[in-house]
Amino acid sequence: MRKLFFLLLILAAASLGLLYLASGPLLDLGTRKAIAMIAAKGADYGIELTSVDFTRAELISYDQAAWQNVSARVKLKKNSYFPEDQAISLKVDRVNLRLVDISSRSFLLQARGITVIPEGQGAKAGTGGLPAAPPRLDGDELVVRFSLDPLDPGRARAQVAALVAGVRDLAKNGTCSLPVFFSGSVTFPIQHKPHTARIMIKEGPQGSSLSMNELDLVKISQEMTLKRPLSQAEITLLAANPVKAPRLLQIRDYARYTSQRAAARNPSVPEDAFRHVLWSFLLTREYGPTFAQQVTDAHEKGMTGNTREDTIMDRNNNAVGRSYAQHRAGEESIIARVLADPAVIRYPEEVADKRLR
Repeated sequence: MRKLFFLLLILAAASLGLLYLASGPLLDLGTRKAIAMIAAKGADYGIELTSVDFTRAELISYDQAAWQNVSARVKLKKNSYFPEDQAISLKVDRVNLRLVDISSRSFLLQARGITVIPEGQGAKAGTGGLPAAPPRLDGDELVVRFSLDPLDPGRARAQVAALVAGVRDLAKNGTCSLPVFFSGSVTFPIQHKPHTARIMIKEGPQGSSLSMNELDLVKISQEMTLKRPLSQAEITLLAANPVKAPRLLQIRDYARYTSQRAAARNPSVPEDAFRHVLWSFLLTREYGPTFAQQVTDAHEKGMTGNTREDTIMDRNNNAVGRSYAQHRAGEESIIARVLADPAVIRYPEEVADKRLR
């Protein structure tokens, strides 16, 4: 009996040893199957996951696994979720996955050393020459809690779909219903110079929301060649819309540069009026009239230094720019419209003549 006991003990130890040695290859195989499932669901939202790789997969304990040097290439297809085709390169130094609650199949994903680099950054331009360089993201830490039931394939597919949808919402709107924490920074070019702002995701009662550091936006505003610095209302709006903030600053800078150049070439071009019409036009074309008006209205709040006539002129021309975009005017036609359209107020002195109150 004693010999049989020791034999069983030796067999059990050997089995556990073999299982431990095989945990790496088994985890590798399981990871690649999970990636295939995630890729299939991501395709439904225009997210194509390709070239996924990692140098090492290890089982740290019975409830925790880790992956080293994870890299992937992601293609975002133009659709209702993403405004244009875009390819990005993703790199993560280390990913940890821990089982938090076995009864609810709840997991905690932690990633450290995250780098997201748009491919071809700076090489592409948008319509009319508007720079379309997307930002680079550097993350210190990302923590996501989610549920996944590997024993129920149907439920697991639905849970993966919810996870992918949450990532999509976060990338598009800066908010999602998933419990997420993130800290890092975003770097984007303006006037051929890189600018960096810290960003953070915090979990709240309505889910997770992304925000940008307001002090960093103040610094960026001071470094940009603007007619006047960003107002506090503008900084608050940008901080609350960090996904859009880099593009909003690029559009504003493009409108400023284009209007200055046009006025220098043709003194009859009213620089301020043209800038506001073009700026509002571009904002509306990219984000719709409601958000475009929020952006331009924020610009007119606070200590602007404008006279009453200046403010009336700017608000009027912002509305004209939105109208042009809603009627699908071409950017190349804006300057001629500003010179000829009676709806445009070209100079503050015209406010009284037009009887605008």
